[in-house]
Amino acid sequence: GAEVTFGGFATTFGIEALAMSDGSARGFASVFWGGLAAGRIAAVPAAARLSPATILGASMAGSLVFSATACLPAAPPAVPWVAAAGFGFSLASIFPTVLTHAERATRLSGRVASLFVVSAAVGELLMPLCVALLFVRTPAAFPRSVLAACVAQTVAFGVAHRAARRLSRGVLRGMAAR
Repeated sequence: GAEVTFGGFATTFGIEALAMSDGSARGFASVFWGGLAAGRIAAVPAAARLSPATILGASMAGSLVFSATACLPAAPPAVPWVAAAGFGFSLASIFPTVLTHAERATRLSGRVASLFVVSAAVGELLMPLCVALLFVRTPAAFPRSVLAACVAQTVAFGVAHRAARRLSRGVLRGMAAR
């Protein structure tokens, strides 16, 4: 949901909170989508060389750093642009890499894969709605809500990763005992 939310609100955020012209605000949104496209392209060779856990760690760390950077008050004018590009780049590989990681960590059935897809769709539905409700009150809440979503995503991944490792260790011990 973070990429849809950021991409959907970037132009309005640029106009209302960053005092950009219409053209600059559209460019601001384009920088985010360009960063996302570049991140997707870079993810292909990275996936051939790095483990999914490493890619996810780097992607989530990047999303945290760049979304936190977007929250800096009174930042120089270039900071939001760099944050938008870096945030897009960082988000690009998260969803496909989560599936790859889950497939390697556990046995990924069609039912479990569909659960991932449905969960992502719910996030893409609810996150923009929640941000819109906050945005109406104050546009400055936009980067903080995106940061909060990134923190929640990172915590959820950490919990799921730890649970999968414990589960696989228990399964492996059970198989060794047989």
